[in-house]
Amino acid sequence: MKYISGFFCFALAVLTASAAERTPAPIEAHNYTRATTHEELLAFVRAAGTGSARITVSTIGTTTQGRDIPLVIISRDAMASPRPRAFVFCSQHGNEPSGKEAALTLISQAAAGDLDQLLAHVDILLMPSVNPDGNEAAKRRNGANADLNRDHLLLLQPETRAVHDVYNKWMPVATLDVHEFGASGEDWQKAGYVRAIDEQFGLPTNPNVSPALITLGREKLFPFLESRLRDAGVRFFNYSIGGGPSDSVRHSTTDINDGRQSLAIQHSFSLILEGRNGKGMNDDLRRRVRGQLAAIRAYLTFVADNASEISSLVEKERRHIVTAMGPVAMQMDHIPDGSKLAMPVKTFPGGMDSTVALPYNPVVRTLFEVSRPWAYRIAKDQTPILALLARHGVQSWVLSRDTVIDAEAYADVRFATGMMEGDTAYFARPEARTVRCQCSAGDVIVPVHQPRATMIVSALEPSSLWGIAQYPVFSYLRSINGEYPVYRIMNGPK
Repeated sequence: MKYISGFFCFALAVLTASAAERTPAPIEAHNYTRATTHEELLAFVRAAGTGSARITVSTIGTTTQGRDIPLVIISRDAMASPRPRAFVFCSQHGNEPSGKEAALTLISQAAAGDLDQLLAHVDILLMPSVNPDGNEAAKRRNGANADLNRDHLLLLQPETRAVHDVYNKWMPVATLDVHEFGASGEDWQKAGYVRAIDEQFGLPTNPNVSPALITLGREKLFPFLESRLRDAGVRFFNYSIGGGPSDSVRHSTTDINDGRQSLAIQHSFSLILEGRNGKGMNDDLRRRVRGQLAAIRAYLTFVADNASEISSLVEKERRHIVTAMGPVAMQMDHIPDGSKLAMPVKTFPGGMDSTVALPYNPVVRTLFEVSRPWAYRIAKDQTPILALLARHGVQSWVLSRDTVIDAEAYADVRFATGMMEGDTAYFARPEARTVRCQCSAGDVIVPVHQPRATMIVSALEPSSLWGIAQYPVFSYLRSINGEYPVYRIMNGPK
């Protein structure tokens, strides 16, 4: 306890720090020898909030083990003026601390006035540590043994609910989900290589995400990041997944249950950042933190420099999503286009620069889609489905009396087991038929034309590879005899 109290006193130095005398972040005070504890993190951010008018600190949630999850707002005027907002959240995986440490360093710089030029154009919402329980235990998962970055559809964990609470309250135009990756897997080392990459940025891959936002990232953001990071001595790459030099590579998952994609389908400018990790939790922290800090600052600089363009595009796409009538992609796959991906590597051992040409699946092709209904009818006894929709803040209304509604129903839905992106998936392509749906008082109507439209359709349709029927908690949906308990209402009231 004396140790923590001593650090708290040190953190209070933020109160008197000037731009010329920036108070070090905890990782700097420790000379990059170990990751910051959660008590130290809380002491530091709270002292920063007390000592700087640019920083506001609140508690946005509590972990499964009772630890506070802080939200840090960095703004010229506590977001009193209407500026675009960027949301950065770090360390969903507790054994990936460099994003958290970079975020604390960013707070230190902001308190000293180092971000004032950037803050003229954008406000920053910052969650330095989404998973404090995992961080304290040096484990990927949270205190309930859940992988938080696979919980953004179900929202069963308080930590992921906190992320979405921030997003829903402040509606940032840009988001960045910060992680770490391993560059020297066993298959690479056996082949005599280590990937020579420091920071990987990944765009959304789900075909339901706005193509215009993806184009902005690919054609304008990525060249900027590559140039800016090169100047900082940091090697940029487009986030790619593959087991080794003999495997084909793709650009991450199309699933909507991670931090990046769950927000991208709501039409924000959302990316994932993956920094190269070390051999252990506290290994090579100086390089890791400095790389992550350079990457986060480069991203925020781009958002600030292009705030008007990003905001206009996001607002346009968000207006469109509540009126869109087109189909929604339910099943998709990563497809090769005949090209090879030149992966930068270093020989192992030896450290000579080289490249390896890898089979490449850069295209995501829609395999099956459904028409977008006007609304869904959910029976009042479907408690798990209704609870999930409530956790997302989905708009709905409850029928006050028994009624009959013309709808489409899926009967005799049959699921086949297969593989998608290396995991078991359940495939169905049922045909809908028109029925007279006997609805009871208490049943719920969920209109589709609302900000979470894509999530609603992707979650509820039985054909969706990323829908609720894929999860153990909803496995009963895969064995129903008769009509599937989600009905499609195709026409609204006239």
